[in-house]
Amino acid sequence: MLSARQLALLAVVTLLPVAVFAAITLSILQESERGVLEEQLRQSARTTAAAVEREIAQELAALTTLASSDALERGDLTAFDIQARRAVAIRPSWELVILTDRDRQLVNTRFAFGEALPPPLDLPSIAEVFETGKPQVTGVRVQPAWRPDAMVGLRVPVVRDGKVVQVLSAILPAWSFHGLLKDHIVAEGGRITMVDRDNRIVARSHSAEADDPLIGKLPTDSVLEGLRAGDGLYEAVAADRERFLLAQAAVPQSGWAVLAGAPHRVVMAPLVRSRLFLFGGGGLALVLAALFGAGLIAAFTRRQEAERRLEALQAEKVAEQRLADIAANFPGVIFRRVLYPDGRMTYPYISDTVAGFLGYRVEELHGRTFDPAEIGQRMEPETAKRWRDAVERSARTLEPMHLDGTIIDGRGRPRRVRSHSTTRRDADGSVVWDGVLLDVTDLHEAERARREGEDRLAFALDGARAGLWDWDVVTDRVTWSEGMWRLFGYGRPMGEPTPDAIDRVLHPDDRDAFWRANRTAKDSGAPLRVEFRVVHPDGEVRWIGAIGRCVVDEAGRTVRMTGLDIDITDRKRIEDELHHAKEEAERASVAKSKFLAAASHDLRQPVQSLLFFSHVLSERLAGHGAQELVGTMQQALDALKGLLDGILDLSKLDAGVVDVRRETVPLSPLLNRIGAEYAPRFAQKGLTLKVLAGDAAVESDPTLLGRIVGNLVENALKYTTKGGVLIGCRRRGDHLRIEVWDTGIGIPPGRLDDIFEEFVQIGNPERDRTQGLGLGLAIVKRLSRLLGHPMSVRSVPGRGSVFAVTVPRKAGVVAVPCAASGQGQGVVALIDDEAIILEGMQAMLDAWGFRVIAASDLDTARELLAEAGVAPDAVVADYRLRGGRTGGEAIQAMRTAYGADLPAVVLTGDTGPELEAEARRAGFAVLHKPVRPDALRRLLRELIQAGGRESRAIRRAAD
Repeated sequence: MLSARQLALLAVVTLLPVAVFAAITLSILQESERGVLEEQLRQSARTTAAAVEREIAQELAALTTLASSDALERGDLTAFDIQARRAVAIRPSWELVILTDRDRQLVNTRFAFGEALPPPLDLPSIAEVFETGKPQVTGVRVQPAWRPDAMVGLRVPVVRDGKVVQVLSAILPAWSFHGLLKDHIVAEGGRITMVDRDNRIVARSHSAEADDPLIGKLPTDSVLEGLRAGDGLYEAVAADRERFLLAQAAVPQSGWAVLAGAPHRVVMAPLVRSRLFLFGGGGLALVLAALFGAGLIAAFTRRQEAERRLEALQAEKVAEQRLADIAANFPGVIFRRVLYPDGRMTYPYISDTVAGFLGYRVEELHGRTFDPAEIGQRMEPETAKRWRDAVERSARTLEPMHLDGTIIDGRGRPRRVRSHSTTRRDADGSVVWDGVLLDVTDLHEAERARREGEDRLAFALDGARAGLWDWDVVTDRVTWSEGMWRLFGYGRPMGEPTPDAIDRVLHPDDRDAFWRANRTAKDSGAPLRVEFRVVHPDGEVRWIGAIGRCVVDEAGRTVRMTGLDIDITDRKRIEDELHHAKEEAERASVAKSKFLAAASHDLRQPVQSLLFFSHVLSERLAGHGAQELVGTMQQALDALKGLLDGILDLSKLDAGVVDVRRETVPLSPLLNRIGAEYAPRFAQKGLTLKVLAGDAAVESDPTLLGRIVGNLVENALKYTTKGGVLIGCRRRGDHLRIEVWDTGIGIPPGRLDDIFEEFVQIGNPERDRTQGLGLGLAIVKRLSRLLGHPMSVRSVPGRGSVFAVTVPRKAGVVAVPCAASGQGQGVVALIDDEAIILEGMQAMLDAWGFRVIAASDLDTARELLAEAGVAPDAVVADYRLRGGRTGGEAIQAMRTAYGADLPAVVLTGDTGPELEAEARRAGFAVLHKPVRPDALRRLLRELIQAGGRESRAIRRAAD
């Protein structure tokens, strides 16, 4: 029999293996349970990081889509601002959108478009996007001046032609990640924290409010030490001094990290239990032994249950993530609505996109169950009534439910929506609707705009008597609008539009040309333009104009042609009338030119004789009492000459008989000559005349250009009473502006165009002839148009005017020899078959100191020169002489006898271009009657003093 001591020893020996086995088993179970918890923490960290990664990827994808909008491609920031604000409204997670270049903000949805924008924040992050061309996720930032809670930024490049030109950023509240973190906590009292690349806290699952003061701050030193070490699992002390076991996972795209933690007390709970088992009283050994099997089974069961719970949690998270991905990218709201047997109705599930409809923030929707009455309050009354009726009918029949209507969104704007849902009845009698709610406002507006556009187009086509057509070349099928039938004379459609239908109404004379034009356009792919006639059923003939464009395939073959036909009968009638009117006007212009040419010679002859005799009489009556009367007569004759010259010049310009001879013209000699010519008259009025010619040269007709500048100077002289006139030049690229500045009376703003009309004078209502006739600027206008030299004028009343003519500039300067100056006498052979003209000119030339050999024809002139034994220094001849001979023939004969360089001048009343051409070929000057004596005197002296060197040049005197 065993003693008590032996029994005790036996008991100890018996229980010792059990205790040891229990201790080892409990230790293994404790380590196993801790391993399960650690794996749950790691999985929680990885799952949360994956969810955050997907969330960021979705946000970046949406931001990239916005960055590739057409408005940014066009550079239309106004349109892009509208698109950005619409994106902020659609995506509840976005607080605002910012568009920047390298150093300034261009668009900020926080401010009204056009307001001054603050400088961009976080320029290094923006610069990194410009340098790398890759999306960027910023760290957490707190801007108390804007809002108390922390924000994070997403940035994507805006690329154009392969180059980053701008950066588009979306600003998200850090709180938007709070829900994701809470959903992945796996241990009692567990926490999940997310930090950015600078290890600053972005979000915490246990934050009470969005403005958690720890957001944006660094975690504790022990947490930072583990983060920097990069360990997958470590222990650290939280800010509230509680110790946690932390698992770490990276969020690759952002560079952030997720920390999933469980309290140290939860981790150590199995160890505490095992210690109690090991160090409990001996009395508990038997209980432990008895309960060992049950404990082992329970432990294994708990482990299996934990593993199943983990697998279920992972599957549930995957399913939820898939649904969340679908809902986040779905352009509408996904919902489940349930009608219970007791009459209650609720929405157990509704996607976050409903926030945009109801005006909530996405965070406010988490864990919320919606009452249908809350959504019904957002509907318009008519929509709400139809919704209730549809729900009742669908619940009764279990048919799918479809509804279109209007709701008021969170911003108070009416939105057109469309709902589709399937219906089923559960075993408990509940009716369940699974469906979607789509915002079709833009589609509805587009459809309305399309209908309005079609109505406007139909109205415009009807008003314009036009029609649209479309030809499918591949199938040879033609479609057109009803307007085409009206163009063809039918009040309604007459069957199927076909090429035969067109052929039947085509005018026989236009049929071949019409089809040829269509074939040419189809074969070449070029635009179609053709005009043709159609014959209406009532016999009326109408003109139709057709335009069309071709659509070609990749091989360049035309597969489709579309176009517009319009009735152009009225236009054709007007064109015919204008053509006939133009012909009549041209015939009238030719008749006028012929009349003026014929009348000019007869009018100029007596005026010319009066000019010569008045000049001689003035010199002979010098100092006589009648001198003043002779001066008045000369003024009247000058006015008459000016009127004849002006009317003649205008008629020549209007008739198009002025010949333009373009050459390189150095401006300095031209402008200096004009300045020298007008200097005495300016001095007589006490005015200054300054010429700044420079060394430039232009491409123009020297005579006509000189006439333009001379008339501008003449005009300035007439209307300037103090100060003076400046002639200058300005370079304008490949052109030169010749400008005439005056300090005259100026021109009223409303009359800048009137001054270029015939007989218009500003500030001369009495028609004082000393102020001219009002023809000078009219001639300038026509000459500038003839030469292609644009004219311009600007003026300030009371201060003066600036007239300018723009002339093509030449790169080089061509020197022109200047005539010698000084007095000189010589022998002038004078030939004119009008006795009174001959007598007057002889008296005048004699008074000037010339020796005159006067004759009525060439033969007499040669005889008189032979008798006098002299050779002429110059020849002055009328153009039309007796016997059908001309002054040009007389000059040629005199040059044959006295030298080819003999200077010569032809006086004529003819204005035809033939004389000008002959003068250029033969090299003699032409003066049109009536000739001012001083002009003739100046020309003769220049020719004689030059010794004939310039007699081959074409000279035309203009006064």
